[in-house]
Amino acid sequence: EGNVRTVSQDSQSPEDVDLFWACRGGGGGNFGIVVGLHLQLRKPRAPTMLVAQIRYPTTLAQEVIGFYNEWVETLPNELAAYGIWGPYPDPTDSSRNIPAFGFTCVFNGNSAEGMDLLAPLLKRDPFFVQMNNMTLPQFETMVGRNTLVNGRYAYIRSGEVPPLGLTTDFIATVDTFMSSSPSPDTFMVWTHAGGMIENVAKDATAFPHRGARFMPEIKAVWPRGDDAMTRPNVEWAFAFFEALRPHFTGAYVNYIDPLQREWPAMYYGSNYERLKQIKTREDPRGFFNFQQGIGSPFEPNNAQPLDLAPLNRTFLE
Repeated sequence: EGNVRTVSQDSQSPEDVDLFWACRGGGGGNFGIVVGLHLQLRKPRAPTMLVAQIRYPTTLAQEVIGFYNEWVETLPNELAAYGIWGPYPDPTDSSRNIPAFGFTCVFNGNSAEGMDLLAPLLKRDPFFVQMNNMTLPQFETMVGRNTLVNGRYAYIRSGEVPPLGLTTDFIATVDTFMSSSPSPDTFMVWTHAGGMIENVAKDATAFPHRGARFMPEIKAVWPRGDDAMTRPNVEWAFAFFEALRPHFTGAYVNYIDPLQREWPAMYYGSNYERLKQIKTREDPRGFFNFQQGIGSPFEPNNAQPLDLAPLNRTFLE
């Protein structure tokens, strides 16, 4: 009806409290159109942050990522160490890329303290290290270009991995698939979670993956207009994250994947039933709907060859 509602945890109406709960992790486009919001900001511990990019040859993946898998459990909340695996400029010949993996690290505090924390990674033979002292927005501007789709075609999948979940089998699977990518532009990243995220109960908001430690994301990327490369890249990325699926506890709805099987459980876990109840009450006629909208019966056909039609539409046919 176009009514404007202001909702929060402190709303007087139980229905508004429910709607606020659902809008925090309940998927984009399910409950209405957000036209404004209030954010709680946190002041950094220092005017600038230590930010680092560290890269290794893929031959060191088992050794270094195996160490990282346990090392992150010892870190303070002030240090985040995100991962990346994909092409990187050869330091000896900038005209070509080489396969590499590494970490993007951000320390919220004094740079000297941050360098001490990063020392164990720096001792493991990286071929590239860059450190800067800058504000977080400056850093985001500097490194954000590295993970843009930027006008190309892309198919994106995600997963949620528990603490100590980057096992030898996980690493070997990543190595095998990344070594056979159909596109030289494809890359994988993972978010380092935990910290303040896991201090919130999994049912306190609609986002249930509070206990995940890593959120891997594969971006299969190929040139716009090269339609012949669509199926090879999608099939490859689909098979890749299906092979990793035994390591996943769910998937991240921010990277919504029309080919994700059992998507209600993967995105929302045990919170899905409450989301359906709120959806039925707030939008009984289903005005806001799409393939993987709350309450949708959609389930992709994952038989081979893959039905790619869900990638090219928004609504159920």
